[in-house]
Amino acid sequence: MYVSLCDFFIVIAPPATHDDLQLGISTHLGEGWCRAELLARLVGAGFHGTFFCESCDGALQQVTRETVLGIDLNVFFGAFRCCSLRHVECSLCDREKLR
Repeated sequence: MYVSLCDFFIVIAPPATHDDLQLGISTHLGEGWCRAELLARLVGAGFHGTFFCESCDGALQQVTRETVLGIDLNVFFGAFRCCSLRHVECSLCDREKLR
């Protein structure tokens, strides 16, 4: 994945509303592909250069061991858009693509 080539990895997920849904870092980290990207980064580079930006002011929070211990990184239990769309117009589930 591209994350192995990056010096820095920043998840930008400030609070936002979309169609009456409240979005932010927790919804971002609930997505299967987002979990895969973060996990690839942590396995490849560790915590160094890995940040979360959860506010509109641009403040960065260094990802630490303690941060990661509070995150569910199980990729296959994350949400995938193809599943929420009931696999209409896609030949293969994203979970299968990741295997």
